[in-house]
Amino acid sequence: MAIEKALDIIRSGEQAIVPLHLRNAPTRLMKKEGYGKEYHYPHDSPDHFIEEHYFPVGMQETVLYIFSDSGFAKKYRRHITPSMEATIYAKLEYHTPLILL
Repeated sequence: MAIEKALDIIRSGEQAIVPLHLRNAPTRLMKKEGYGKEYHYPHDSPDHFIEEHYFPVGMQETVLYIFSDSGFAKKYRRHITPSMEATIYAKLEYHTPLILL
């Protein structure tokens, strides 16, 4: 399960530094330091998807969840565009193609 994979990463004790572009910038000093700079909001793009780096600095990107062919996952899997699929699977060591219905 995705939550277990995420918890395993946390339990590994690896240091996690949030990328500057993902940090909130409620003050002028934080904005000056680059917090939130060059953040791209996914829902502003036509597919509501952008290729963006959300993992902490220095941490290898990991796919935590792959949609299955059953239940709610099957329903939501239909919304994955080919560009999303390509981006997700480019990060995997193996490739199991998604079936878009």
